Amino acid sequence: ITSISSLTKLILEDAFIVFFFLQAEDGRRGRDVTGVQSVLFDLINALAEFGSKPIYLKADATDLKSFNGAINELLETYPIINGVVHSAIVLKDQSISQMSDSAFCETLAAKVDISVNIQSVFDKRDLDFILFFSSIISFFKTPGQSNYSAGCTFKDSLASSLTSSGKCLSNLGRASCG
Repeated sequence: ITSISSLTKLILEDAFIVFFFLQAEDGRRGRDVTGVQSVLFDLINALAEFGSKPIYLKADATDLKSFNGAINELLETYPIINGVVHSAIVLKDQSISQMSDSAFCETLAAKVDISVNIQSVFDKRDLDFILFFSSIISFFKTPGQSNYSAGCTFKDSLASSLTSSGKCLSNLGRASCG
């Protein structure tokens, strides 16, 4: 971590952050997460200098039961959640003709399943915002990224639908609140 921007510092003075690491309990993602968790804990400690120390919960947000359980655990300590940020990404770049079903689905799930689960878990809650990080790739033909593009396109469509229904959210720099 080299620096934290002035804007980030200002936001953190009044915010409380929760990180979810999207590693499935059964290890199906097959990654060595030690290095990632080390970086995450370094970030948590750096952010703690500017306000409340972020907390870290392990959940598979692609799995509704796991995600809902983590949110319920969070609500026991912090009964008010003001907003949600979805920035998960899985890149498995490969030509679609050469891509395995599992690689396609894993990338798609990081965008589609998590977005749907966020909507499901937070649908009845009075949030100030839902922020979906997507990609401009939804509008371009990028070789080897059909899975990622499909996920981002779904995420954009869901955000648009939620905006139309009066839900408060932000996506790709656009914001709408009821």
